[in-house]
Amino acid sequence: MAPLRDGSTERNALISFLFPDRQDWVDQDVLPGPRGVVSRGERAAALLAGALSTVEQGLAFAQAARCSEVVGNRTMANVLAGLGTRAVPMLEHWLDAGDGSSAADIHGLLARIPCDTAFARLLAVGPDATPQLIAAAERFPRRGTRMLAEAAPKDATMRWTVAYALRRQVLARRELAEETMPMLGNAARARIKALLELTAAVPDAEPDTLPVLLVKPPWVMGQKPAKQVVFRELVTSAENEMAWRSATSRPWSRPGRPPAATPAWRPAWTC
Repeated sequence: MAPLRDGSTERNALISFLFPDRQDWVDQDVLPGPRGVVSRGERAAALLAGALSTVEQGLAFAQAARCSEVVGNRTMANVLAGLGTRAVPMLEHWLDAGDGSSAADIHGLLARIPCDTAFARLLAVGPDATPQLIAAAERFPRRGTRMLAEAAPKDATMRWTVAYALRRQVLARRELAEETMPMLGNAARARIKALLELTAAVPDAEPDTLPVLLVKPPWVMGQKPAKQVVFRELVTSAENEMAWRSATSRPWSRPGRPPAATPAWRPAWTC
């Protein structure tokens, strides 16, 4: 296939995609500048994305490709399939480049990558990544509990966010929180212990301390239900009736199209 790599942008990208084992071709295609193909077309970038396999290739790809051409579409699925956790530096590069339009999508991708580096970046982003941080903790509960307990953000809003997310984790997975405690530092272990004590199950009340109605409800004691009371022969003297407003019946008596006025509904009773 080497003779077919004649410098055509999309052809070179396609060959690299079909033969990802030729890493020298991939390295050449992700280079910035005229020798690379990434910066010369969205279709070429989409093809080459599936051939990436190293951190260096991912970073070179991120420097040459526009974030909006990759993040938020199916191309990123190929990137994550090939790079896995090695895609984190590439995503961090795009975040540091300041493409605000794709920031939320990048946070969502970081929340799907199972590694401490991705979770730590979400913590470092701050309140803007709160939904993605909580989603990552739910997706990877052991990592989420451990890193949320160890986190000590300086921002007041982020401290509240971390405390809220950690509380969610401990309440939903008490056994997992208890298993995580031995691997934590003293401060983190104290946070989880305080939440476990705060949410400890309340013991069941003794029967003799409860009202009799709760201990022995009627349907348990076999009591017959009270007979329903039915009031018969109740007659109401008020009836509704139709009545015309003043001078409104005459137009309706004429042949042709009915007038816009309508008869009023007047009940027999008044308030």
